[in-house]
Amino acid sequence: MVSGCKISSNRRQGYIISKLRPAHYKKNEDSFAWAEKKFKTKTCINIAEFNIHKYLNRDKGSDFEDFGKIIDYAKWARKLIKKGHK
Repeated sequence: MVSGCKISSNRRQGYIISKLRPAHYKKNEDSFAWAEKKFKTKTCINIAEFNIHKYLNRDKGSDFEDFGKIIDYAKWARKLIKKGHK
């Protein structure tokens, strides 16, 4: 387990990083769920694309974690496209 993280059973289940929730996230609402309520599909997909780009281009020596986050964002975008989120 990563230091400073606790297990979370309700965040993005099934994804690589989904079981880890950093301790500095105090609120229970998932960011993906919040964005889906607040924004339309295209905006959510743009958010995913932006974050994928961000994690692909940073060099902090945390490639394993960064690729896990990229996978999370790509799966989220695919889910939105598949279900036709409005």
